[in-house]
Amino acid sequence: MAIRSLELFEVYYDDSDALAMLCAFASLIPQVILIVYATLIFSRREMETLMLLGGQVACEVANNILKRAIKQDRPRYGPGYGMPSAHAQFVAFLATYLCLWMFFRMRQLYSPAKRMLRSVGLVTMTVAVSYSRVHLYYHTTAQVLAGVSLGVVLGLAYFLFVSLIRDLGLVDLIVDLPILRTFYVKDTSGDSGSFVKDEFLRWRDKRMKARLIKVE
Repeated sequence: MAIRSLELFEVYYDDSDALAMLCAFASLIPQVILIVYATLIFSRREMETLMLLGGQVACEVANNILKRAIKQDRPRYGPGYGMPSAHAQFVAFLATYLCLWMFFRMRQLYSPAKRMLRSVGLVTMTVAVSYSRVHLYYHTTAQVLAGVSLGVVLGLAYFLFVSLIRDLGLVDLIVDLPILRTFYVKDTSGDSGSFVKDEFLRWRDKRMKARLIKVE
């Protein structure tokens, strides 16, 4: 048996285990999600994305505080303490928040089938990341279950918090702050189910109008 690592992020796995490499890539999903956050914030400037990232950061801070308080070692690999699993908590928080967002805030814009399909995808991602941490000996089962449980609770609490400040009109006040206007931050995530589709339709209409003008 030889232990190898994905060099960029130092995820160790047993190269004699066919499943271990897949688990190693699954363990990188939180890092990929952070890249997606950065891309969406830079390209879309949506307040909802900024608030979700803020909740994700708060979730990570809570995880670090608990790890330092509990001081439970990892089973084999990884720096620092292992209780609760930050990876499991990260994806559970995201999955919980997005599922609630789709079923309660976006229920008029997404069909039941689309909401269910995306929810299954989020749950599958959570299971894959959580299992990978146990399979690769970065966490015990108890550490992963604790991370998932905490992520679900914090995801629910943060969704309720965001819903409350929306109902109070605080989000509208925040997006009117000069610094956010300077960076063109907007709050349109609840207006459409797909900005990709909306932009395509606008492009198609503009293209058709341009063709009609040429014909005339």
